[in-house]
Amino acid sequence: MADKKITQLNNITGANLVDADEFVVVDVSADETKAITLGELKEAFDAGSGFVRVTGDTMTGDLNFGDNDKALFGAGSDLQIYANGGYSYIDEVGANNLNIRTNGANIGIFDTANSRYMALFATGGAASLYHNGSKKIETTSTGVDITGTLTSDGLTVDGGANSELRIDTDAAGYLQLGQFTNGAFIGTSSTNATYGKLRLGAGTKRFVDVDTSGDISFYEDTGTTPKFFWDASAESLGIGTSSPKTDLDLSSSTGPQITLTRSDTLNNLGDTLGRLNFYNSDASGDGANNAAIIEAVAASSTGAHANLLFRTKSTGTDGSDAAEAMRIDSSGNVGIGTSSPSYPLDIAGTIAQQEGSVRNTLSSTGTGFEITANAAAANVSRSIVFKSSASGGAVSEKMRIDSSGNLLVGKTSADNTTAGTTIYSTSGFSSTRANNNVAILNRLNNDGDIMQFRKDGTTVGSIGSAGGDAYYAGSVRGVRFDSTQVIPCNEAGAPRDADTNLGATDSRFKDLYLSGGVYLGGTGAANNLDDYEEGTWTPVMGTVTHTNSGKYAKIGSLVFLSLGDRSADAIADGGSMTITGLPFTVAGWEWTGTLAATWADASNSYQYRVATGRHTPDNSLIVFNRGGAATTTSDPWNISVVYRTNA
Repeated sequence: MADKKITQLNNITGANLVDADEFVVVDVSADETKAITLGELKEAFDAGSGFVRVTGDTMTGDLNFGDNDKALFGAGSDLQIYANGGYSYIDEVGANNLNIRTNGANIGIFDTANSRYMALFATGGAASLYHNGSKKIETTSTGVDITGTLTSDGLTVDGGANSELRIDTDAAGYLQLGQFTNGAFIGTSSTNATYGKLRLGAGTKRFVDVDTSGDISFYEDTGTTPKFFWDASAESLGIGTSSPKTDLDLSSSTGPQITLTRSDTLNNLGDTLGRLNFYNSDASGDGANNAAIIEAVAASSTGAHANLLFRTKSTGTDGSDAAEAMRIDSSGNVGIGTSSPSYPLDIAGTIAQQEGSVRNTLSSTGTGFEITANAAAANVSRSIVFKSSASGGAVSEKMRIDSSGNLLVGKTSADNTTAGTTIYSTSGFSSTRANNNVAILNRLNNDGDIMQFRKDGTTVGSIGSAGGDAYYAGSVRGVRFDSTQVIPCNEAGAPRDADTNLGATDSRFKDLYLSGGVYLGGTGAANNLDDYEEGTWTPVMGTVTHTNSGKYAKIGSLVFLSLGDRSADAIADGGSMTITGLPFTVAGWEWTGTLAATWADASNSYQYRVATGRHTPDNSLIVFNRGGAATTTSDPWNISVVYRTNA
């Protein structure tokens, strides 16, 4: 049997064989024995399911491969599947592609529990990658959708020839973002320095442009005009302009503004709201030396009001802040040398002088105004001269403060004869003007005082307006002038009735000249005294003109006459005498009543006699003697008469 193949053996006879019997093959040269049961052999021969057929077969159980035992596919064993005890591999070791295909909807990669995706590839749709079951990367019809943060060593966006955008880091670790071509970023070599810009935008809008020179443009909301521009070559920044003329150039059609905002809550009054620092970096590198400061500090607990401080530093390099030299407080007062200005301009300390005839001149551009401190010679008192121009003409002096402290307006000498106004430093003011108002005081809107006079702070008098009239008043009373009257008034110009005297017992007015009447004791027509007159008249008694003039006084319509000396004719007892030449016409027949007349008898002893008289319309007076005895031409006598006239 040793020379024959197993298929050439004759049928085995004898006792019946059972499935557990073994068929043993001994390989003497290899010292190996191989055994197979008769049942296994029968299954392989009869059913064909016990072994895998070379031409094709079906496995009904697991096919086990040991470590590094490979399932090989392809003529050159290009596809290999195996495990090495640490990892499992699917290798395409040839030069072909490794393709995974499906006729279903998706290709999925799951965890060992088959409960969470690791990757999912949809037929005709998205390819997705997962982290711990959560989708992080998904392809779309327009690109890739990433959920979360993208961490990358670099990013290249290929936009065609000479327009590749790359985000990368250089050898020093700096981030680079720019157009990348010919193996370098734009602007880093002469071979690509003429290529385009780096631009950030959306759609047709531009937001930021960076060109090869290093200029940077930031655009407004329409994306057409740069409003924030960095000029790299000039090292200048323009806001609102792409042509900055200085280190920082702000431009706006409505006037550029800079806002400094303190965002936290103030702790104390005087806290800084905003500050501009000016540094001096000298040869020793003293960058902390604040040479000047402009600072706004809170003047209220809310910071709604602020003081503006100006600080300067004249000497020293100790790095300390500059000292305050001037401030504008929250009331608008300017203080120089003081931090508490009390006036619109408050200057404290000594103002330095300059030798020579002109100390200093402050002037506007062109010929607008000029302020000059003048002196006749060095080390003498100076005047401050203020000059201005009208309509662009040459400046001329309008005002000055002389060396005595007098303020001169419209004149150069502190006198009372030259036209202009002088406010004296020690004695009030004077104003002189030819052919025009010397002073105009104008109160607007309502009545009241136009000028007040005070003594030790207490008002003692005033001049003002009441109802369109002027009044001149003391602290209690005054007079008011309207278009036709002068009336007594109170201190505010309101009328006062029947309580104001004109003069006093020891302070009388001298003469009173009136062209109209005087109302005495009342305001009715009967109280109107419209006439008073005194004079002399020449009486004619009978046929003889009286040698001495008579006297008269006329008060209203009453005439008071007096006459004396000697009569021209004797008046018999019970007789009468007619006297003519009365100074005023008689109103009509009127008895005067009893007259007080005196005659002298023959012995020149005066006796009183009674006489009566009557006025006649022909302007004469008839005197009737009722004394008893006749008078003679040598008898002296006197008569007093009262009559009414219509003159």
